[in-house]
Amino acid sequence: MEKDEATWKVTELEYQQTLPWEQLTIGNDYGVFVPEAGKICRFKLVKVDLDSGEYCFRALDGEHQDRVVRRQNSPSIYPIDTPANAHGSVTAVVLKCVDTRGAEPRVETLPLRSIARKKFALDVGFTHVFECIGKPKESDTHLCITTYEPYGVACLQGLKVSYGMHNFGEKRFGSGLLDDLRSINDQNTRIIGDFTKMVRVKKFVRGIYEAVSKDKNWELQFQALVKESKFPDLDGWDPLMPKIVSACRQLADDAPKWRRKTVQTRFFETGDNYYLGMEFTREYDAWKEDLGDQLVGYLRARNRDGTQEKDINNFRALLMSYIDRLWYEGVLETIRKGDVYNPGARKRVPRLYLINSHIPQKLSELPELEAFRLVNEPAKLYEIIIIEGSKYVCRTVEGHIKIFTGQETVKRESNLTRGPDGNSESKVCLASFPVGHYVNHRTMVKSKHDFVFAFGGDEQSTPHFMRYSGLTGACINAMTFNVFLSKALIGVDFKTRFSEYSQETQWSNGEVVQRGTGANYGEDGFLRPGFPYRAGVNYLWDKLTEYKETGQDTEDILSYDWKVKFAAALIPRGLEYNNIYLETLKLEWHKNVLARFVDILERYPTITAETKEMVLRTNDITPNKDDFWSKVESDILPLQGFHGARIYKICQQIIDFAQFLRSEDLRISSSLFHQTAPVDVVIDDFVVEAQNVANALTQSAALAAATLGLRLVNTEASNIFAAILAAFNIVISFGTMTNIARYKTRNEEARTNFFHKGYHKVEKAVFSLMSDHARRSVALDKNPFYKELENTVAILRDQFKYYNIKDPQAFDRAYDKLKSSRFDDNAILEFQHMLLTDFLAVRYYVNSYVQESLVHVYKTTQEILTFERPGPHGQREAEELFEKLVQFKPFLKKTLQEGDIRWGFVKKRKMSHWDIFSALSWLRSLMYQQRVDRPIGSAPVEIETRGLAENLKTLSNMNGKTILHREQLDFETLFWAHRESQVASMVFVTGFLVFVSSVVFTIGRIFRVDVLIDISFWAALPSTMGALLAAFHLFRKYGLLSGLYQKIKAKRNTAVDSDSRDSFSVVLSATSHQMSLTVIRFFTAVAAAVTLPWAIAANQFDKGDDAMGDDSDFQIPSILGTISVSCGIVSVIYFFVVEYVIRYNLPVNLGPFICRIISDEIQSTYEEMRAPSNGIDSSKKEERDRWHYTARKVLHEYRFDTVFAADRFGQILQTIQGGVDPVDFLKGQTYV
Repeated sequence: MEKDEATWKVTELEYQQTLPWEQLTIGNDYGVFVPEAGKICRFKLVKVDLDSGEYCFRALDGEHQDRVVRRQNSPSIYPIDTPANAHGSVTAVVLKCVDTRGAEPRVETLPLRSIARKKFALDVGFTHVFECIGKPKESDTHLCITTYEPYGVACLQGLKVSYGMHNFGEKRFGSGLLDDLRSINDQNTRIIGDFTKMVRVKKFVRGIYEAVSKDKNWELQFQALVKESKFPDLDGWDPLMPKIVSACRQLADDAPKWRRKTVQTRFFETGDNYYLGMEFTREYDAWKEDLGDQLVGYLRARNRDGTQEKDINNFRALLMSYIDRLWYEGVLETIRKGDVYNPGARKRVPRLYLINSHIPQKLSELPELEAFRLVNEPAKLYEIIIIEGSKYVCRTVEGHIKIFTGQETVKRESNLTRGPDGNSESKVCLASFPVGHYVNHRTMVKSKHDFVFAFGGDEQSTPHFMRYSGLTGACINAMTFNVFLSKALIGVDFKTRFSEYSQETQWSNGEVVQRGTGANYGEDGFLRPGFPYRAGVNYLWDKLTEYKETGQDTEDILSYDWKVKFAAALIPRGLEYNNIYLETLKLEWHKNVLARFVDILERYPTITAETKEMVLRTNDITPNKDDFWSKVESDILPLQGFHGARIYKICQQIIDFAQFLRSEDLRISSSLFHQTAPVDVVIDDFVVEAQNVANALTQSAALAAATLGLRLVNTEASNIFAAILAAFNIVISFGTMTNIARYKTRNEEARTNFFHKGYHKVEKAVFSLMSDHARRSVALDKNPFYKELENTVAILRDQFKYYNIKDPQAFDRAYDKLKSSRFDDNAILEFQHMLLTDFLAVRYYVNSYVQESLVHVYKTTQEILTFERPGPHGQREAEELFEKLVQFKPFLKKTLQEGDIRWGFVKKRKMSHWDIFSALSWLRSLMYQQRVDRPIGSAPVEIETRGLAENLKTLSNMNGKTILHREQLDFETLFWAHRESQVASMVFVTGFLVFVSSVVFTIGRIFRVDVLIDISFWAALPSTMGALLAAFHLFRKYGLLSGLYQKIKAKRNTAVDSDSRDSFSVVLSATSHQMSLTVIRFFTAVAAAVTLPWAIAANQFDKGDDAMGDDSDFQIPSILGTISVSCGIVSVIYFFVVEYVIRYNLPVNLGPFICRIISDEIQSTYEEMRAPSNGIDSSKKEERDRWHYTARKVLHEYRFDTVFAADRFGQILQTIQGGVDPVDFLKGQTYV
């Protein structure tokens, strides 16, 4: 070959040739490829059977067995001198010279041995290169659009996965799989598919500790790691297992305090592999690193000369990998036991193991599909296919079938993915690493010969691993590049193809990286947009270069979705119009544009000295940056690579776009955070859910009355019907218990939510009405603004620690200075200026979560400066009320029930909060009246709550009813939440007793146990209580209906047009039918309340010897019981008429229809609920809050829920919450 460099093209690869069968001779030695060994081994051909086509080879090495093969499935045969690793290898490379300069093409064949260690330069000028090899963590050619978070993956493989977990197309009720009844599609009939689950860290971290402390295999595994390492005596010097168990116990104790209470997991199906990706927590990462240092601490202490440092680090990494296996095992077991799969399949989800068993056991102890190795033949891996009695049909990794008896001694194998040989574990079957969203600066780079260097897959862009978009993006990259190539064949010019490829890939990149981010799609997205200014400038600079090369519009290089990402990273929500912050942002952006520009200047020595001098003289406070860039642009714009003027202007575009999003309330685009609240948000006196419980109590009481009445008749038929009704009552009473428990939980959650998120707002509102002297005299630990600021700062400091933010002391110094001034106005302004110009824009801006907390700190300090000043009236009353609020808060906290909720209706509570004690507390509260002079804590909490609500109302009246309307409504809601919770406890206790008595009566009738029947008569007393409770609640409902009827009737009488009167008549008609239905149910409950004690008395105290059926004392309760059941049946029929005739014929636009009727009340309430803007939240969010309070207040005055039930009432609620315009929307429309 010539010494001068030339471009050569690889035209052919020559591979190691195998020998044909015709050239084989008996008695000669040959090299035979052995798959288990993965190499070519020495054999002698000793026999050939021409009839059967079998060839017998004798192993020349003692480590292999003789082989008998056929031509159809024979291994590769090579000459005896072939190297052991030469199977399928390249032996020579055929090259063709491209630089022919008109001469004949030259072809060279080079043996691979002669060039294997030589380096050749890749001439991309004549080659399209499509790179998809992934990206290192740090890269100068990629923009990491988000910050990093810990992450990990585990790959699972084997029969247990491919056969035991897929089950595609399984028939309904077939093969033992009792599926649910919703659908019969493929997604529903597999046991596990692609899915995402949120797993509670408290649960699975506890599983980690239980696994490592109770499973002997984990102890043996860590001991084996030590023995196989270069430190086999470590367990004798410094045992690892006690440290690991102790650390895992501490981890389980700390897990409930972690910042993230759940982590997201995702299963991906990839053929016969399952890919489990999941989020890790930073606390776990820090714990793991600390544990790793503890485990090798003894080794490092002995390694004073540092000679074993590499071995120690490798051993530490190995231990940490197995700690990660513990994490995954805890997660997999939590998911398996968590009942998250199809109802009929959850018991068939197999147990997945992440380590091999070290304890020998009989094969018969393993289930189907399990993998194992024979103790006396550990090199081979088997999997159980079928178990038929004592016959175990198994297969090897090559697919060979072997039958065992079940008595063989084996060791179970892990379910992690195998390596290429199918036998040993893959080296990359489990890993943990930081993950983030990133994108390449360029979609494609072209050479001078119009060949390209393109990027695809993870090299182009990648998302959070929970999303399909990364795989989809890779497919789109490949497809787009194929289109780029194919269009060249039909004559499309290069620039057009390059432009199309760039546009398509840029769109794909946006779709890939937008998934999973929180700043523009939700409150908490695990990963949020955030990057250094210089990284953003570099990305835009290179992107602008590509736009110029492809002829695209350089004035619009950021599409809508990319503007969203940049706005989310650069401009915190709430500061879109803050001039101080925005000017600082533009200044920092200009610094980084200038820095990139200076780098470009260094590449072009031909630039005039005057231009260089002008740039170097430019400092950060250039008065008019636009003029500066215009001057520079006119001088050196033709030079390739300079786009400073355009990049600088993009900053203003992003600011304008963020302001647009703020005006449209789209900084968070997820509808979840914009939609109106559901019906469950309504906490009031006897709301919809409680009304349904009252109906169930009525039915239960009627059935109990009929049961006892029929029992008194004492005929065979009546006894059978009595048993049937009692059994039916078991179901109804249990349903009543669960429903009322859910209702109670909802009210308790509302109380807890108000205490943590709303109580301080009431304190601040009242504190603002106090005199200046009174406010200054309040201790800082009682000042609600200071307490909120302290809580916000505590959250910020926690984030500093959690995200390992550098130099958090700078903020601490500024905040301590603010506190030392006792929050003087000037000190607050100085602190705010530091927040905006240093902490938010310069020092801590990369992390979006930290940035958001800093905005909350700024918002709180702004409230201190701008809170509403007191009016001339009520300052002394405000001081007294504030003191009561301070005293009441700990009293209220003691009554909160903040335990976990299970199965939707069972809540963990302290003993003093059990339903029986809550019911007694309700009865006790009925004896109290609110008195102003009573000290806080001397009356039940609901009485104190009602009193504080009255105090708020009084204070509002003293100021012309212009303030405290929201706070008053919140405290009234708090009162009803507690009162309804206590009422619910009373109903639950009653329902429980009815349930028990019904069970006792049913058992007694079925097994004819007279003692149980007599007991059940007395046990029916709770049903009497249930009947009385039902009557009481139905009377409450009738009162609410009557009040609504009178209000609507009064409005109809004042209507001036026929359309309005017709509208009112529709509501009045529905209300009257509901009142009639309530009356029928009321008489049902009253009849049952009379029947039950009468029947008990007649059964227990009548001593006559006549037959029960002949005595009028027994006939009367029977008749009353029959009347009660009959009324119940009539009420059910009437209910269907009301539900499916009366309500069905209501206007389909019931929300606007009702709003038209009560438009004046909506408007006046809307005016009452006015609140000053805080300058941080968007105007639309503040409007949503205002309409939310308006809806709650109006629907408390007009109890439409008693008429229209939950679904139709929800339409009214959401219509008001959505915002109604009394001029354009409510008036002048006809709905009937």
